[in-house]
Formats: sequence, structure tokens, C-alpha cells
Amino acid sequence: MFATTRLICRRIHGTGDVTVPKLSGFSIISPKYLPVRPNIQKASENDWRSKSRRLWRSREQEMFATTRLIGRRIHGTSDVTVPKLSGFSIVSPKHVAVEYADGTKFKFSSEFLRVNSPAADGKVRSIGGDKVISGRRYVGIMSAEPVGNYGVRLVFDDLHRTGIYPWDYFYELGSNKFGLMRNYIKTLQKHHLSREPPPRRK
Repeated sequence: MFATTRLICRRIHGTGDVTVPKLSGFSIISPKYLPVRPNIQKASENDWRSKSRRLWRSREQEMFATTRLIGRRIHGTSDVTVPKLSGFSIVSPKHVAVEYADGTKFKFSSEFLRVNSPAADGKVRSIGGDKVISGRRYVGIMSAEPVGNYGVRLVFDDLHRTGIYPWDYFYELGSNKFGLMRNYIKTLQKHHLSREPPPRRK
């Protein structure tokens, strides 16, 4: 294992062996990142924290770019000009209300937001080239966590919590809500699936 690791280092740097400082710390700051901090005297604690924040911002920006791409695919056009957000609220575990500065208001069901989550989901079924999420008619929203100044992470009671919804994405979903829901139902019918959750095993 040690020899393999040194070989990887040589391939990364394109040189011979790399002198590695002694390890002084290891921590899991989230389920997604495993930072390792070498014992370098010149690096201060503030530098380390700054790098961690930049890593998080980079991840959030990547998710934001992915979501905008999804929005463009929904509309089949270039970026949509979205007015500034003026209000967001969870009306109930089943509904979310979003309002924009131009007076536009949207109300979304938790089911609609769940099946249109911008995040990859292990519970998505791939059938005949279609990615389908079924059985979410009664899914609820447990909480909403702000993500920077541009969106929110919705946590659903089916344990899905990786979907980050930028305010632009809510606007794009709302502008095409009925068409998206109609296509979703057609896809379920095509594959003989249902919005109803499967019966519980006794």
C-alpha cells in the first residue's frame, strides 16, 4: 500500500519521490469531504479555515451551475431573466410558496419539488432511458436550510436531503409547472407506475 501511494504521488507531480511533512491533524467536516492538514508551520489556522470555506463555495457553485443547466433544458432556451426573490415560506409540510419582486407568485407541492430535485438520487429508477421517481404523492418537507444567498436545501421525509434549489430554479419550475407535472404523470403511466406509495410489508 505504501509503495502504491508513493507511485501515485510520483504520477501526480511528474517527478520523483515527494517529501511529505508529518501529519498533525485529520477531521471529517462533512459526509462529503475529508480534509487532511499537514504539519506546515507557515500555514495558520485562518488559512486552513479560509481554504475550507473556498472548498464549500466551490461545491455550492458547482451545484448552482448544474441547476441552471437543468433549467435551460426545461425551457429549451438560454438563461431566463429572473426577478429578485421577495418571499419564501413553507406553508405546510406539503406546500412551499415563493414570491418575486415583480409580483410573480408560485405555490409548489412537496411532491412536485421532490420529483424535480436537481440532485442525483439513489431512489431514481432508470426505465427505458427515462429516470423516474414514483410513489411520492404524500412526501413531506421536514426543513429548509439556507444555502448562501441564492437558494435553499430542502430536506424531505423520505430522507432525501441533497437537493439544493436556487431561487432561479424555483422561478423556472414555476413558469413551466403544469407542463412538467403533466409529463411526469405521463411517464409514470407509460411505465405502469403510480404516484401512490407502495403498500407497506406486513
